[in-house]
Amino acid sequence: MSVITDSHVRESDNLIIMLKRYRVKLPFAPAHLEMHEEINAELRARLEADSQAMAKWEKAVEARDTVADWYRRLFREIEGKLASHFGESAPEFAELVYTGRSRLDTVSGLLEALNEMQADLANQPELPFAVESRKVLQDGVKALDKAIRKTELLGNAALESLRQSKEVVARYDSAMAMTKGMLVEYFRPGTQPPPTPHTLHKRDRYGFDQ
Repeated sequence: MSVITDSHVRESDNLIIMLKRYRVKLPFAPAHLEMHEEINAELRARLEADSQAMAKWEKAVEARDTVADWYRRLFREIEGKLASHFGESAPEFAELVYTGRSRLDTVSGLLEALNEMQADLANQPELPFAVESRKVLQDGVKALDKAIRKTELLGNAALESLRQSKEVVARYDSAMAMTKGMLVEYFRPGTQPPPTPHTLHKRDRYGFDQ
């Protein structure tokens, strides 16, 4: 989710409309209008960039989890074959127990387990399913590692996008405070000539003739 919201853009839009309307009457309006139009464009660009960066990261996370679920299932199938071959109470199988470790619930832990199991099978080539299972595990290691790296890359890109947006919001806040401060000072009582009777009822909320 972007640090920039629709309210930022709306407030910026409204101030730009006001500055355009009174650019002749407000001595500081032209310079501030240019500044706010530039920031407004940056707000819109960053809002879109954040949206795209987050969407790419979320898609990568979903793809990574799909890969993990697939190879987690295959991993447990191979573990089941080991249990059937050695017997669940056999010491040989006890040395190869992977299920039940909480790390299997995380993608990084699953990647480690896939690596360990394929290494263990390499040391037991006499198993009838060793060659085929090692190939499945090796494919899983490559696919999961690639998915993890892509997710991390896009996650970092999303964080960088949010960092840049925070900088734009900081400029926005500073510019809004500056302009609003000058508006308050400009409309401070005693700084403007009093309205005449025929214009009193025609002044807008900014104090200008309509």
